[in-house]
Amino acid sequence: MTFTTISSAARRSLLGAVVALALAVAFVASASSAKAATGSPIGKLDSAGGTIGNGVVSGWAADPDVPLYSPIDVRLAVYRSQTVCFSTGRCKVGRVLVASLTQTAYDWNSEAMWALGGIAGAHGFKFSVDYAAGDTACVTALNVGLGSDTPLGCISLIWIG
Repeated sequence: MTFTTISSAARRSLLGAVVALALAVAFVASASSAKAATGSPIGKLDSAGGTIGNGVVSGWAADPDVPLYSPIDVRLAVYRSQTVCFSTGRCKVGRVLVASLTQTAYDWNSEAMWALGGIAGAHGFKFSVDYAAGDTACVTALNVGLGSDTPLGCISLIWIG
């Protein structure tokens, strides 16, 4: 039986090559799995805050159909409940659009970077909007290419204080 020994330096070099190959495979797999999404944008409504009368709504959005995950547009819609009463005495509560803003999601967002497999993190958005207590803010990621717009969520804007 013959045994072959290799030096510590060669062993470290071989281990480094194996680790580099594993990382390359993992990167390619994560990039292709992010690209193989439905075609509709992905994202998240992260937080809402602000002061009385002025809210800040933030999160991130990206679209797998955009080359190199370039930034996409997101829309904020603010709705207010309104009661309408008819001459019959019957009243109905409805929602009225009081503000609609669109911006490009290109701010840095570390959560977006991890969600996209480390490809890029410049997909954050932050809206600043005037509101009344009880208004509802909804954010939608606007689709590019295949797929459709993706609602990222709605939040009720309230005054605490």
